[in-house]
Amino acid sequence: MKFYDRKDELKLLLDIEKKSRNQSQLTVLTGIRRTGKTTLLQKMETLIEEPVLYFFVTRKDEQLLCDSFLQEVKRKMDIYIPQNFTSIENLLEYLINIAKDMPFTIIIDEFQELDFVNPSIFSGIQRIWDLFKKQTKLNLIVCGSVYSLMNKIFINSKEPLFGRADKMINLQPFKTDCIKQIVFENFTNANNDDLLFNYSVTGGVARYLELLVDNLSNEKFSQDEAIKLIASDGSFFINEGQNLLISEFGKNYGTYFSILSCISRGINSQNEIENKLHTNSISGYLLRLQEEYDVIEQLRPLFTNKNTKLKKYRIKNIFLHFWFRFIDQNQSLIEMRNYSLLQNMIKKEWSVYSGLKLEDYFRQKVRESEKWTEVGQWWNTNKANKELLEIDLVAINDIEKVALIAEIKKNPDKFNQSSFLKKVDQLKNRHLQGYNIQTKLLTLEDM
Repeated sequence: MKFYDRKDELKLLLDIEKKSRNQSQLTVLTGIRRTGKTTLLQKMETLIEEPVLYFFVTRKDEQLLCDSFLQEVKRKMDIYIPQNFTSIENLLEYLINIAKDMPFTIIIDEFQELDFVNPSIFSGIQRIWDLFKKQTKLNLIVCGSVYSLMNKIFINSKEPLFGRADKMINLQPFKTDCIKQIVFENFTNANNDDLLFNYSVTGGVARYLELLVDNLSNEKFSQDEAIKLIASDGSFFINEGQNLLISEFGKNYGTYFSILSCISRGINSQNEIENKLHTNSISGYLLRLQEEYDVIEQLRPLFTNKNTKLKKYRIKNIFLHFWFRFIDQNQSLIEMRNYSLLQNMIKKEWSVYSGLKLEDYFRQKVRESEKWTEVGQWWNTNKANKELLEIDLVAINDIEKVALIAEIKKNPDKFNQSSFLKKVDQLKNRHLQGYNIQTKLLTLEDM
């Protein structure tokens, strides 16, 4: 798959590189795994003239890591290397001194892994940076996929590298327009239902889209073939959820996985989760999943305060939602290698699941339009008959006093206009008096 999008991020990285020719710059690039951080940096490398050193950190002996870094230096730069370095700190100090006269870029990928190589390295980098930044011309980019560790290194005020980053970039999955471009450029027969499938599985994560594009035959998209690719023996996707999260949660991941499994099935309020897991002590786990790991987000109806009892939780990463809903839930089938039944279960439940993801798609698409000050959902309980009232999409522009209220249906035949307009009237009378309100039914045709 060719390189897509990332124009804003590329421009920012190139501007930083240009600035580093006058004074060293430290950029922190984070983002969930597979979202294309390394590919973005490789693209940047093709657009600049100065040397770019790429150091990939693995958990091995520091001497061996230094040796691999030195090989990269020898490949890319014609400079004198006085000795075999035994510490990364000393190697970086030597290289930043070279940058007094020669501007160049160093990329350190999986930077957080240095903590396992030598925990004192971050203090050493702080010392080097504070001593030499103003008198050198080094463009230092550190890249990491473990959100909690990268945040700890650069945002925790007790850590040595706190406040040292000149710019922090959090690379996000592709936007809806880019996902649409990828699907229709690479699959000649694709329709909007196929676009929804790709969104519902990948969430716009570059690597997952690439796997579908590169492995489905003859540039023709088939949902049956895609499900077979995803849910088969040896599939990249089968263990991907564990690969993404165990590095975040560590070995004691069981409770976190149980909570995420509940949320993926629509058991998404704290009370509901606690009842399902027969416990009353998950508030700390929910807080860490939200604030430390950035895996879930707390949702509440628009127009309610943060203390409302109507709060619920959502898995932010759409692929992880898919993985917990279909793969993690069916580990017994995977253990028995009964992949045909797993594929049939996904197909059986796909209509309902993809209908929910269609709602996510449109809320994301409306946010990306940058026309609204607030975008979300609204729900409440009718006290008279205890009926749950829900509106799928509410977008507000408080400056221009306009609002969009929309129902989202994969099957438009299920749309009840009179019921929808009654809910709109309630919302208008309670919260949107004086607003110019536009109402819509959004379907696959509007993607």
